[in-house]
This record gives sequence, structure tokens and C-alpha cells, in this order.
Amino acid sequence: MNVCKPLRPSMFRSSCGQSDHGGAESVAGNQRLRPLRIGTDPVVGQFVRYAFIGIMTNVTGYLLYLWLTFRGLDPKAAATLSFAWGVAAGFVLNRSWTFRDGGHPRRTLPYYIAAYSIAYAANILGLYVFVDILRYRHEIVQVLLILSLACCLFLAQKFWIFSGRRVGEPAR
Repeated sequence: MNVCKPLRPSMFRSSCGQSDHGGAESVAGNQRLRPLRIGTDPVVGQFVRYAFIGIMTNVTGYLLYLWLTFRGLDPKAAATLSFAWGVAAGFVLNRSWTFRDGGHPRRTLPYYIAAYSIAYAANILGLYVFVDILRYRHEIVQVLLILSLACCLFLAQKFWIFSGRRVGEPAR
């Protein structure tokens, strides 16, 4: 007996090799394959919201950085100002929308500041090493630093800052 079983919904194929796009009936009968919906997994939804906020704040922060350096400000000073803007906007948006943290900001703000202070130091160190010492273009270096630090900061926010648990507290 040859029974066709649907594979993962994101593949949109049955085991018989028949395409099944957008939920059309599969060969196996009335079973329907459902497309993978972004946001059905809480972590995926958080990452998508984080990425959206990150893109918006980092693009505007990068434009602010370019404008400040164009106006003659040192790249590290411009990075400091644009970084501060991004941290403030990111805290408000990620706390309320990405991670939907219902606690008081006084509980999470110190952790957020600590994580972003470390990221800031890594950003300045990266500019120093790759721009001042190795003489790479600051525009390219800053983009790469933004991308790599953004991934690290998502993990810090997900598992440390907005986890709902603090060091020393029992697990819920």
C-alpha cells in the first residue's frame, strides 16, 4: 500500500513528490499542507520583530553616523552619538513590542545598559583596530560591527535582559 505522507509544511511537497503550494489538497486525500507562518514560534516572532526594530534603528543610526562624520565629527564620536540614540529607541521598542516585557523598566534597564555598554566598547574597539590600525574604510567596518553586535544583543535580550528571570531568582 503506497501512502503519501506530507513532509514539513515549509517544504510544500508530499512524499510522493507532488507539489502542494498554498494549502492545496495533497495526493494522500483531504490533508492540507499549511505554509510556515512567521511568528507562530515565539522565538521566530521575537526575532522578526527584533530584526524589524533593529533595521529601523540601525539604518537611522547609521545615517546619523554618516551625517555626523560628513559634518566633520570624528568617527568614534559619531558612533557614540548614533549608538546612544539607537540604545534609547531600541530599549523602548524591544521592551514593549519585541519581548513584551510587562515588568517595570527599572528591573530591566540596568541589564540593558550593561549589555549595550559591552557592545559599545566592542564597537569602539572594532573601529580602533580596523580603521585606525588596519586602515579599513570606517563606513564598511561600522556596518559589519552593527550586524555582528546585533546578533549578540538579540541573544542577550532574549535570554538575559527580558527573560523574566534575574540571576539568583528561582526558575518559574
